[in-house]
Amino acid sequence: MIDPLESLIHHLEGALSAAHAMKAESLQKDTAPEHSMENMPDDLIDLAVVAQEFDMEKDTLRKLCREKRIGIKPAGTRWLVSVSKLRLLRQGK
Repeated sequence: MIDPLESLIHHLEGALSAAHAMKAESLQKDTAPEHSMENMPDDLIDLAVVAQEFDMEKDTLRKLCREKRIGIKPAGTRWLVSVSKLRLLRQGK
């Protein structure tokens, strides 16, 4: 059983990572349009958190981020995954 406090800490770490990524993205001048934060949903979550919540391997999620464009990786940060895009992908849409 997962400790609720530990789960909350994990989620907060993911949110903090996402905030740092958004800050880095806003400072980055030459962002390709397909990786722009403007073109992504507002439900971006740190890959490690998504892996735990969806019981998926991190490598699998990284591959889906690259190949199916369900996430972004701003310069110098970790992957951020769109939960809504992942859910649609898992539903076959």
